[in-house]
Amino acid sequence: MISLSVARWRIRLPETLPRLTGTGLRIFSIIWAATIATALIVTVFGTWQSFKPYPYRWLNYGLSASSSGSEIFAVTGQQAQQSGIRAGDEVLAIDGRPMRALDFAQQRRLLDRPEGAVLALTLRNAQGEVRTHRLTRAASNTREVEKVRLLQGFSETVSSTAFLIAAALLFRRRREPVPALLALAFATNAATANTPLADILDIPFFSEWMGSLSLAMLLVGLAGFPDGRIGSARSWTIIGLILLYPPAVILRVGGPWIIMPYVLSLCAVVLVRMALRYRQMPAGIMRQQVRWGFFGLATGTFWLILSGMAFLAAQGTGAGGQYSQLHGLSLICSLFATISMVGGLLVSLLRYRLYDADTVIGRSAAYGVLTLGFVALFAAGEKLIETLCETYLDAQVGALAGGLAAALAAVLIVPLHHRVSSWAERRFQRQLLRLSQGLPQIVGDLRETGSVGQIAETVVDSAARNVQATRAAVLVGDRVVATRGLSPEAAGAWLEERDLAVEPAGV
Repeated sequence: MISLSVARWRIRLPETLPRLTGTGLRIFSIIWAATIATALIVTVFGTWQSFKPYPYRWLNYGLSASSSGSEIFAVTGQQAQQSGIRAGDEVLAIDGRPMRALDFAQQRRLLDRPEGAVLALTLRNAQGEVRTHRLTRAASNTREVEKVRLLQGFSETVSSTAFLIAAALLFRRRREPVPALLALAFATNAATANTPLADILDIPFFSEWMGSLSLAMLLVGLAGFPDGRIGSARSWTIIGLILLYPPAVILRVGGPWIIMPYVLSLCAVVLVRMALRYRQMPAGIMRQQVRWGFFGLATGTFWLILSGMAFLAAQGTGAGGQYSQLHGLSLICSLFATISMVGGLLVSLLRYRLYDADTVIGRSAAYGVLTLGFVALFAAGEKLIETLCETYLDAQVGALAGGLAAALAAVLIVPLHHRVSSWAERRFQRQLLRLSQGLPQIVGDLRETGSVGQIAETVVDSAARNVQATRAAVLVGDRVVATRGLSPEAAGAWLEERDLAVEPAGV
């Protein structure tokens, strides 16, 4: 127990998140079942809705606005662009009615008009100028966006399905605090990610509210990852700050410019805490669990950065086709981020092939560096060839420079691949590399003086230690000559039945 003294009061805090038993387990199971059932209905309904005509509202006029309708996010229509409307403009009134006096349903009724109807929109730009713009509702404003909407429907369906599968798999370990929290977080996320519930319920911020609950449960789970241990009173303070996040979103305390830095800071603190715990952990299953979790989070973060860059680029284009393409790219990257994060945490908590983490991370790093290297070689080669030709030959080479640069990159990619692969092996697979290089030398030295049994004992010790095997055996023909983590009889039975009996390590 952790003691926290405040004046005369002494608060005793547990060192770990509580395990679920008895009544608490039954209540959790009921909440999870209700959430997962809602998520299934929402996923099916959302997929069906994505193929129906959608009332775009703001986009019918060539604009994209915030969920509250108070700010213009993007200008996609030609008429809106020619009117001088810019992303970031503040919406003051619709048809002369002040925005502060309009709720979500009233805004929707004002925007829902027949084709060809004119909307009067009063905006304040970044310079403080107030102007009223008249925009015509036109189907051409949503032609490109419709393609993105279909892609978004597909992306949300796949994401919700991934969350549902993860929630169902983690529910099997619901007595443990971290799997239970993540199972409920994933189920909650799936229940809000796939359908315009705000339109159905007339609650504009419903998805944000449920999303904040899901993120809070995820962060609490990561703070105790993977065994639920919290430890110090300072760590419990972090948990308390995380639990303040959903009420802040629901009550809209401070607005996005305060809430977003707040939640990003909490994410950073939780990740730093995971990293510090990882560095202090001895080699073993728990360390490999954190390693897999970090790999999933790091890969997901990479895709999220790409998604954010594409989204920001889309906001600054102003061109309908280009906006839609960049927004579509953002959705695809976001989908990869979801699958990466959920997959990493799932493998970690289910302890499935934990010791493959080094191989997966090493290969991923190698392919990532190789891809960046190829792009860099191609870009640098193309620019160099263009510069040389313009300087010394006084000629424009155009597409020829790209072809020559691609050929140069293809020639250099093979030696680069060997170097990067060797680096990845040394960096992420040290033990396996040590085994492949050291074991032949050791066996070569022993074969002159040692017996078959001594050589087999040395081999099984080295192999089990370096590949992190819980059970290992060395066979000469059909004869078991050395074992670790199981009895010779169990190894012999496996040879006969091809079904290795599970025994405690050290038997």
